Amino acid sequence: MDEILEPFDRVIALDSSLVTAYFHPLHIALHHRDRRLFDRYMEPLLRRTDLDEARGVEQLLRRGEVCFAGGEDIEPLPEAQWLSGE
Repeated sequence: MDEILEPFDRVIALDSSLVTAYFHPLHIALHHRDRRLFDRYMEPLLRRTDLDEARGVEQLLRRGEVCFAGGEDIEPLPEAQWLSGE
């Protein structure tokens, strides 16, 4: 997993305001139902994002709430599967 996330971490380290750099890691976290990983990327993203202007972030936040509240399984994202090497 570290190898998969390393390029995203590098981009975020260079420019933490690049909102799109957080999306793939968040999708991977949802796909794996990994709350720790989700929080690792969502918390700094929320500090940098105005939810009124960032619909994608708001949608990911809602999906995370459903996923980690024990809701129905979310449909695995093909992109997350591909990025995770599955």
